[in-house]
Amino acid sequence: MDTQALAQLFMVAWGIWSNRNEIRTGGSRKSASSIVKWTLDYLEEFQVANHTVQVKSAESECGWSLPHAPGFKVNVDAAIFENLRSVGIGVVIRDHLGSVRAAMSKKFRAMLGPLETKAKAMEEGLRFAWDKGFRAATFEGDSLLVHQVLTGSAIPPASISNIISGVLSQASQFDECVFSFTRRTGNKVVHALAQHAKNLSDPSIWLEEYPSFIENSVSQDVLFLSSF
Repeated sequence: MDTQALAQLFMVAWGIWSNRNEIRTGGSRKSASSIVKWTLDYLEEFQVANHTVQVKSAESECGWSLPHAPGFKVNVDAAIFENLRSVGIGVVIRDHLGSVRAAMSKKFRAMLGPLETKAKAMEEGLRFAWDKGFRAATFEGDSLLVHQVLTGSAIPPASISNIISGVLSQASQFDECVFSFTRRTGNKVVHALAQHAKNLSDPSIWLEEYPSFIENSVSQDVLFLSSF
């Protein structure tokens, strides 16, 4: 039995024990299926949070990188607005010179976990690129687990399996579709676009330009590239 399976078994056993304690203090009895779902969701959230901490330790060493000429790179990110029960998505498409060719900030109502929002951002990134006429690109996000799942080196957790299936189905339509991973310091532009979506009612889209609030992040990416 591998480490992940052992962790899942342990969490389910802990969930049963925890529910028994709740019953003793007047709480309600949970069904077996609800215990399994609750504990596995809890484990997934813990693993995602733990992974995020590990990524932060090396962020200062990494920035955005150019796609190979004459290609395009599509960066994606997401933000959770718990009080609004909504999710914000940011997408930016840049060419091999670093010029912004298109950008999007979008909000939709949904209560998703951290991993689900990252997978959803990738799905929206592919859809946006396709809609704007880009047929070959590198798609990049800052979730290592989503990247591993999309490249076949990890099995998708149940919570994102449907989204991943949709992403791979979209990817098959492109002439060329490559998935890439960057640390958060390489994803600042789309992080700002995702946060900007908080106060939107309709998607904001920019073509051959970009909004002033990401100008500093775009400039920092260029300066980082010029330092090498």
